[in-house]
Amino acid sequence: MADIFLSYSRVDLERARQFEDALERCGWSVFWDRELVPGVGYRDVIERELNDARCVIVLWSHTSVESAWVIDEAEEGNKKGRLISVLLDDVVPPLGFRQSQSATLAAWPGNVDDNEFQLLTRRLQTLCPAAADRSPAPVSPRKPVVRAATPSPARRALQWHPSIAPTLLLAVVFLINYAETSVDALLTPAGLGAEAGYPIADAFRWFERGLSFDLHDTTSPIGYYGYSASYFVIFPALCLYVAAVLGRRAEPRGYQTVALAVAIDYLISLPFFLFFPVPERWSSPGTEAMLLSDKVSDRLIELVRPLSGLDNCFPSFHVSLTVLVVSACFMFRVPLRSTAAALGATIVLSTFVLGVHWLPDMMAGAAVGIASLLLASRVVQRGRSPFPAYLPPSVSVI
Repeated sequence: MADIFLSYSRVDLERARQFEDALERCGWSVFWDRELVPGVGYRDVIERELNDARCVIVLWSHTSVESAWVIDEAEEGNKKGRLISVLLDDVVPPLGFRQSQSATLAAWPGNVDDNEFQLLTRRLQTLCPAAADRSPAPVSPRKPVVRAATPSPARRALQWHPSIAPTLLLAVVFLINYAETSVDALLTPAGLGAEAGYPIADAFRWFERGLSFDLHDTTSPIGYYGYSASYFVIFPALCLYVAAVLGRRAEPRGYQTVALAVAIDYLISLPFFLFFPVPERWSSPGTEAMLLSDKVSDRLIELVRPLSGLDNCFPSFHVSLTVLVVSACFMFRVPLRSTAAALGATIVLSTFVLGVHWLPDMMAGAAVGIASLLLASRVVQRGRSPFPAYLPPSVSVI
């Protein structure tokens, strides 16, 4: 008989494994269906362990709230007053399980010293008094997981750490983007290009009627140095910071979501870059705009020119990625997210003030960024992630 019966959706296997490991480190014994031996009656064992357990912990996620198995197990625990709900995602438990307070561990890094996890253990100690005085047990070797075949060395390398595959995807996206803008003239069909985009630029200029760039030459050095720093320095620094924070977490789905969102973002934007050419504001005749960063150095734009082709203006990839990254900060509770939002606002504004993008570019870029993040989040949360499953180093494969 185990102290705790752990109920979860199979899609949340890795998070359930992390949770089970932390509970055992704190001294509780945990039963979950990964321990079932082949040939043993599945339903009989589940029912016996569910009845005998001192506590039933249900991990509520986007998938488990729709699982009949999880709801049945939660009902059994609730009937006997042994149920503890844990929110792995920003979801509401099914009807009938909302009366008691739930522990929120959506962004839990996996350590037993976490404040929210400590609150959970206090509740556990009231249901499992025998474990109340136990000191945290040392980490014991993980039980082997039997698999049909040993993964190849290449696949094992990808599985060794969950941040490897998303990082590779990001690298591929930016390499393709670099190559695409470098040979943009060859990829764009004949008849399209910067000149074909001038009528579109005229339409955008009409949309922005009333705005003037007459004072660009008198803009203070604080303005053009500050906005240039936002566009060329703060933007990549912000992206790297969010990637580093999410990539180092034990829960891989945040980083996977952002990487997949960037890929979706680029796939949506690419047809516009090729078939909907719009010249950047400073290069469009009649706008009276100049590339304000040239007041700092005319070499700055050369650093990012492959990432921002002259007629690859719509939608703004700069704005799109900025909005995507800032939104991910709040979705996955990244530290300093309010600061990230303020910096993101200056980056978005810099694309306009520096004379690079039009307002429609910025609006479309923001919409694509948000849509890409929401779509990627749904794909990952539904268990349809394109990334290989993560095998922690403590799990042996035989």
